[in-house]
Amino acid sequence: MKDTGAGYEDITFQSSAGHWLCLIEAVKTGHDTYLAGIDVFDESFSFLRKSWLHFPLKGGNKGFEGLSIMHHAKNEYLLCICEGNDCKSGAKGAKPGKGRIQVFQQVAEQWEHGGTIKLPKAVRYRDYVSLALHNGSLTVLSQASSALWTGHIRSEGGEWDDLFEDDGRTYLFPRDEKGRSIYCNLEGVAWLGNGRLVVVSDKAKHEQPGRCTRKDQSIHIFTLPD
Repeated sequence: MKDTGAGYEDITFQSSAGHWLCLIEAVKTGHDTYLAGIDVFDESFSFLRKSWLHFPLKGGNKGFEGLSIMHHAKNEYLLCICEGNDCKSGAKGAKPGKGRIQVFQQVAEQWEHGGTIKLPKAVRYRDYVSLALHNGSLTVLSQASSALWTGHIRSEGGEWDDLFEDDGRTYLFPRDEKGRSIYCNLEGVAWLGNGRLVVVSDKAKHEQPGRCTRKDQSIHIFTLPD
């Protein structure tokens, strides 16, 4: 559609405004500077406007990968997870232990940066591709590690860099008989309730092994152990 992005990384619904928010990973806005964008649609998916997320990114293909609306301490925030560790690209972004979620608050029709959520260092993922909130917990999905992490948010609030009660818990998606990933292209996650969640997978790349094509471009439903 005219004036909208060529493709989106994630989608969330802002119930307070009745708007769909679609994430554009990164767009070059200056010399070596990129910003992520949000295309805003009404409930019937009529395009309303584009908003920029005022947090500078260094690369066009390693920007924000997932977003979700969060209600915390009586305020509403937009959470955007960086694909690379420490919001970096290349080898530095693939070094585990520095998962980062950027926090934005709406001011008029724009989203202003308000803080950074640091995932516990125990979350040792090579990338981060989606996130979801459910019953006081935050869930993060990794494509490169074919894994999922979920952690409980402090019930009485807390600072952004001390948001979680503990290190949370990691779940690995099923492997083959040799211990190799078969869910190689996980891209999005959402909760269905009652311990069940849904994940979606992207198209496998040409250079990936054949086992990765068996689960690509699909919707998968899982039940987590207690």
